[in-house]
Amino acid sequence: MTPTQKAFCEAVLHYDADDWSPALPEFPRVSLQGKSYSLREVCDFVKTDDEKLPDEIATMLFSNPGQAEKLGSAATYAVGSECFAEILDARVRRFEQQQRQ
Repeated sequence: MTPTQKAFCEAVLHYDADDWSPALPEFPRVSLQGKSYSLREVCDFVKTDDEKLPDEIATMLFSNPGQAEKLGSAATYAVGSECFAEILDARVRRFEQQQRQ
């Protein structure tokens, strides 16, 4: 597993453990090569990676509503990063809408 793949998996695990909140989307941070990144930023590092996701990470991502159909036959880091970014972005949008009401 490459350092960027490991960072992506760590980001998904933080999300799955409810460590992330749309109220503070910049936290928690994931360390990669001595720098700190938000979960959303980590998605960019694997967006062109066509290697297969670990089964545990694929299951976490594609069990979210609206994401299973994106999986197709390729549970790659590239597809996973797109789905994860959409999940995070959608939660932030919902949170912001609720705050305006």
